[in-house]
Amino acid sequence: MGKKNFLAALSVLGLLGFAGCGSSDKGLQDCVKDHMAEKLSEVDSITECLVDELAKNFSTQAECEEFVTANGGYATSKTEACKNYFEEKESKDAGASTGG
Repeated sequence: MGKKNFLAALSVLGLLGFAGCGSSDKGLQDCVKDHMAEKLSEVDSITECLVDELAKNFSTQAECEEFVTANGGYATSKTEACKNYFEEKESKDAGASTGG
């Protein structure tokens, strides 16, 4: 899947996932578990939870990975999930600054 398609899919899933995941009071592990039950990969589930469900605002890749490690581990997925987190946040921020 190309980068644009991936980001578009995450955005759409974010809208659907927000309704599906329910409360933003859930922790990362519960949120990831819910999204994986919806057939998202672990990486995509983590990214979705960080961007939309938990609405985290990390400044660095390391900060993101530390949060993921402390809240579930995900040793094999955290690096890619956090990379995707920053790509998704950049895409959302660009859309917000252009009004779309």
